[in-house]
Amino acid sequence: MHRHSPETPKQSMKVRYFLYVMILKICISPVHRLGHLAEAAISRRRHSLAAARQYLHREGHLTVPRKHEELLHPAGGGDVVAVRLGVWLTNQKTRRAKLSEERRAALAGLGLRWVE
Repeated sequence: MHRHSPETPKQSMKVRYFLYVMILKICISPVHRLGHLAEAAISRRRHSLAAARQYLHREGHLTVPRKHEELLHPAGGGDVVAVRLGVWLTNQKTRRAKLSEERRAALAGLGLRWVE
């Protein structure tokens, strides 16, 4: 049987500090990752709204087939972004009751009106 020797105050402090750091790593790491995920979601939302504006300007309506993909060409160059506009609009309609006022206003600004 091993007997645990009493820790000195210095050892005890080191153990507490180690545990504190490990807990911080566990708790904070996902938050940083969530920050990147949130930024990506905002970027996708902006792309989707830009694709809807582009489609509306070109076609004159937002009756988009579900399988339609809209290609965005960045003004300053860069990679072309493909937005699954038909799927996105269908999802917005399905989730309209859960959308924030800001998002509903942005969609209303494009001329979308849904009966709730």
